[in-house]
Amino acid sequence: MTIGTMMRATSIALFLMAATACSRPKPVQLTLQSAQLSSINPGGATVALVLDAHNPNAFPISGTAVDARVELANGSELGRSSSSAAFQIPAQGDATIPAELALHWTNLSLLVPYGLSGQPLPYRVVGSARLGSERLNMEVPFSISGELTREQVMNAGLNGVAPRR
Repeated sequence: MTIGTMMRATSIALFLMAATACSRPKPVQLTLQSAQLSSINPGGATVALVLDAHNPNAFPISGTAVDARVELANGSELGRSSSSAAFQIPAQGDATIPAELALHWTNLSLLVPYGLSGQPLPYRVVGSARLGSERLNMEVPFSISGELTREQVMNAGLNGVAPRR
């Protein structure tokens, strides 16, 4: 091998190493596995979220918070909350992220028509997980839909009840 060929091969190798070392991080994949209504009362509700996360990057990623809001199927907001429990997603790995949210109703009167109609209440939990550090962070969105029974809606407005399991 000549010196010129060796220099070109070394230059290409260095260029490829630099290009891959400086590449942007790949997005973390976040899936809301479940949203379970732990309790419901006139002031709000407790929702236990379980998120599945996949980190395709060669470095671990830390998370600082999970934010979520509960809304009706038409987009009207019922409540919102945050969980500030820190979590880690390993390099090129998966993690389960639990987050318990204490929602405070922003407009409980939105539940009245559903309670009177006898129809299930369709809802959506929409949120994001805050990943990264002070210098570099990102919000990764998630969502899930479900229904509350008429009994749960009525009891939320009257005296509070834990949901049936």
